[in-house]
Amino acid sequence: MLQLPKPEVGLNASCHISAANSLLALVSGLAALRESNFDTTGVARTKFIKVMLDYYPWSQQPPYGTTKEVAAEDLYDNFRNPLSHALGLRTRGNFVINIGRVGVPSSQYLERISNSDTSPGIALTYRDVEFKGEGIKEKTLDVVNFYWGVRQMVSELTSDSQEVTKIENALETHGV
Repeated sequence: MLQLPKPEVGLNASCHISAANSLLALVSGLAALRESNFDTTGVARTKFIKVMLDYYPWSQQPPYGTTKEVAAEDLYDNFRNPLSHALGLRTRGNFVINIGRVGVPSSQYLERISNSDTSPGIALTYRDVEFKGEGIKEKTLDVVNFYWGVRQMVSELTSDSQEVTKIENALETHGV
């Protein structure tokens, strides 16, 4: 998805928003598995934020313009939830959301960052902008850089034997 569009083979649409949605869904799924509780009514947000704060590589990929706590909340409230439930649309708040990337990454680039312990860049940027004569906050998720961060997060989480045991027990309990 991160390498689309590919007009030479008839794939003319970019899928970076779908890629962001998939990465955010993966984080949500890991958060539910950690707690062995799939009844997420009212607690999904808390679980998502906790797994982001506990395992995302914030020290290597800090958000630009805010704290990791605010970024973790925004990833759930302003990226994950709208993508999952409202086609990515938000109608409240004095901000604008962008999901983007710089260019179309090559297979070699994606392989290189997938195997690297060094962040390719900032995943979440906050900027003050003017929109229709009003000062607002622009929140931008770079999906390629976020991909690197989520890969690092999964690697860190699965290297913790206690977390792996909790996840295995959750899967077994739910017949997976």
